[in-house]
Amino acid sequence: MGAARALRPLPGGAYAAMDITWQGFANFEHAPGAAPALKAIGLALKKLDPYQHPRSTGAEGTSSALAGDEWMNYLGSQGKADDLAAVEHQLYALPQVAFGPRRRMPTRQRHWLWNATMDGAYPTANNGEADSPAARQMKVWFDFFSRTRHWELEPYFDVDGGRAVALEGVEYIVYVEKPGPVELVVEKHGYDVAWLNPITGVSVKEKKEFKEAKFAGEPPDKLHDWVLHISREGHKEGMLKSYKFESRQIAMQEIEQVPQKAPFEIVEPAADTLSLASRRSTRSASPGRRGPPGG
Repeated sequence: MGAARALRPLPGGAYAAMDITWQGFANFEHAPGAAPALKAIGLALKKLDPYQHPRSTGAEGTSSALAGDEWMNYLGSQGKADDLAAVEHQLYALPQVAFGPRRRMPTRQRHWLWNATMDGAYPTANNGEADSPAARQMKVWFDFFSRTRHWELEPYFDVDGGRAVALEGVEYIVYVEKPGPVELVVEKHGYDVAWLNPITGVSVKEKKEFKEAKFAGEPPDKLHDWVLHISREGHKEGMLKSYKFESRQIAMQEIEQVPQKAPFEIVEPAADTLSLASRRSTRSASPGRRGPPGG
């Protein structure tokens, strides 16, 4: 109640109409008493902020540990690798922001940027000077996604040779960090195909429209990473003329139902029960040896 009283003038007054984010701590893990303080303040903001501005906290790892307190409306994660965001995207029905590492070499920064995007997260980065190589590469990323239906894209897994996000039947984006053959299953329509150079922003368009259900191809060269863009540009223009309250359903951690697509072979046990006879005889022969708890 104290937090609500203290914050009552803020969301309803000077800050309510501003484009702000309630960010909490820089790294909540290192702040004593951070979790209960964030919960009290976050729940007060949830109640008092009429525009429901984004609420979360910075973290050395991830803010998902606080998701159970039900005050956050997005998750923040940070790390040298992007795998944490990839896993959490399958577990939490909340938007994700990936806080980028500080001042990486441009190539490593670019790899992180595009991989974090393929996770389904919104990446941020501290690139230093506005005209630095890393900043220019992030502008390439921004300009590219400004031309996509980025708000509808979700991680897509029917791809070999790269990582992808897609709005099935409309747009497929594949990041090929290590150039080589790429295969991608798509819904059968007519698509425009282009390869984006994520360093320069130059696109190499294929001359013929693609109309098959499975794309197979290679980047223009193997000197660096590439981005494959397969899209129905005319259809996308038509989609901008209408509005949808829910454009797609987001499924959380679906269980694969097709055996051929399972990443491992599932085998039934040869018998219904397991025998413990050999284990018991071994333990009885060594009375001085302590067995595991519950054995």
